[in-house]
Amino acid sequence: MSHSQLTTLLGLALAGLCPALALAQGLPPGPSSRRFGPMPTQGQPQVPTPAARPESRATFVAHQPPAPPPPAPSDAVPQRLPPAQPTQPAPPTDPAESAEPIGFFTLSDLSALANQENPLLYRSESEIEAAMGERVQAALYPNPRFETNNPEIWAGKDAFVNFGFQQDLVTKGKIRILKAAADQSVRSERAGYNIDRAQMLTQVRMQYIDALAAKQRVLLAQYIAGVSGRSRDVAKQLQQAGEGNLTDVLLLESEYQLALAELDQARSLLAGEYRQLSAVVGIPQLEIREIDGSLFQSPPELDEARVTYFVSNDSSFMERMRAELIRSQVLLRKEEADAYPNLRFGPAFQSGTSSGTAQFWLSIVFDIPVWDLNQGNIRRANARVGYATADMEVVRNELIRQTAEKFARYRAAKQVAARIQDPILPNAQRALSLVQDGFAKGQFDVNRVLQAQRNMSEVAREHIEASEKAWTSAAELAGLSQIEYFPLGSPPKP
Repeated sequence: MSHSQLTTLLGLALAGLCPALALAQGLPPGPSSRRFGPMPTQGQPQVPTPAARPESRATFVAHQPPAPPPPAPSDAVPQRLPPAQPTQPAPPTDPAESAEPIGFFTLSDLSALANQENPLLYRSESEIEAAMGERVQAALYPNPRFETNNPEIWAGKDAFVNFGFQQDLVTKGKIRILKAAADQSVRSERAGYNIDRAQMLTQVRMQYIDALAAKQRVLLAQYIAGVSGRSRDVAKQLQQAGEGNLTDVLLLESEYQLALAELDQARSLLAGEYRQLSAVVGIPQLEIREIDGSLFQSPPELDEARVTYFVSNDSSFMERMRAELIRSQVLLRKEEADAYPNLRFGPAFQSGTSSGTAQFWLSIVFDIPVWDLNQGNIRRANARVGYATADMEVVRNELIRQTAEKFARYRAAKQVAARIQDPILPNAQRALSLVQDGFAKGQFDVNRVLQAQRNMSEVAREHIEASEKAWTSAAELAGLSQIEYFPLGSPPKP
């Protein structure tokens, strides 16, 4: 090879490496046109919750993607996808451009976005605002009205004109009772807001886990395709050397093509999981290209006794049930107070065209409680108190049952994942490596190779599935416990 040809090849190689080097150094792609503006905030109440939503809705700044790790050895299942290649990688010229989202998100990033932009929380805030409006209305006293209790008479010189008003006097503190019932409605809606928020975060976490599992299945499919390709290449070499046959090559070629088909399927499913994650966050147009974390992190350790106590006593579910119980008791007092009639009184003045016809009077009107003492409504309200009391215990028992069920699935999945991780998965990897070496030396036939590859693929799939179930159960338990931070992936920035 001449000196000029060598120089040309080196130049082409360096030109091809420049984008890869820039990406490895964590340089973001060019400026993006995607911005996520704030949603309307007009008329939104300030919700005093333990974990209030941030008032500022600044444009979200995504983290820079980490540098790609070194390639895994050929006999180990890869643990991370390579970073997505942008269309035109180029460093930004404006520092503000580096704050644009570039498709890499952590679970903390997506949870923060959901807290700011998910319409589910806007809907819950509207319910709180409606309950606060009912509270204001319940505390208002009835308006007076124009009333004279006498007709207006227009009869020439014998005409009479009446002026007067009447006011309802509410007895037995009925307005105060209605206001107390409305207070419990606001309390119930605020607890409902916390429940909706916890369930929203749980859905984000579960979808994030599904996306991580889909990403790991892509890695597994890439690994299996590489293993199948190497086995096919060895079979071709053996055939060319006269030690193999065409049948082995065809069988391994079919296995390799099936692995490629599974790889295409896994990539399509991963893209779908990313789109579903954007929708669950509440921003369907959010472009997610890479997420942080691994299913093979150790799931959080949770104390079943403490979680069960919190869920059955101090959770927002029980807070809402207590509010409904107190509201039903207050409404029972309202029905008992309604047995005492309100008073209506007011002055009136009459004057006629003739002299000496002016007169003034004060009238008082009220119902006489003889037959209707509001007995039926009192009985109904008393039954509703009993229903609310029993319903609170029903909800408590159901929460305890759900907690026990989720802990059982959590422990079972963790045990299966730990058993597969050691020793099943290392044994399957070692067996596959030994069979491939033996096949290359002519010690094993093609059936043993196919069996080892399929066994490795099945064990790795079971490992992913068990890890996914363990993290999913942990996310459900975190939702019941209303835990703010879920330890999957990188921690949130301070």
